[in-house]
Amino acid sequence: MSTLHILNKAPSDNTLILSCSNALAGGDKLILIEDGVYNATTSIHPALKKQLNSNIEIYARQTDVMVRGIKTQIISDIRILDDTEWVALCVESQPIVSWY
Repeated sequence: MSTLHILNKAPSDNTLILSCSNALAGGDKLILIEDGVYNATTSIHPALKKQLNSNIEIYARQTDVMVRGIKTQIISDIRILDDTEWVALCVESQPIVSWY
């Protein structure tokens, strides 16, 4: 099983995002929720942008993307997940690490 990381901070939260990015390992998954979905746009934090070319899967929560009106700004390498898909991702991942 891979580790699922959950990040809810905007690109401006430098310290937390750097800590999260440094904790990611090959095969891990990262889901961006709440203000974290801004990291799925061209405003992505540089540390997370580097992860796009690695063996890390990055997702954005659909509800949060829609509420913020940024669906057309989502980077093509980041997949949007609905809540059912998010729950499935949680079930198949262990451990789950929340970055708040």
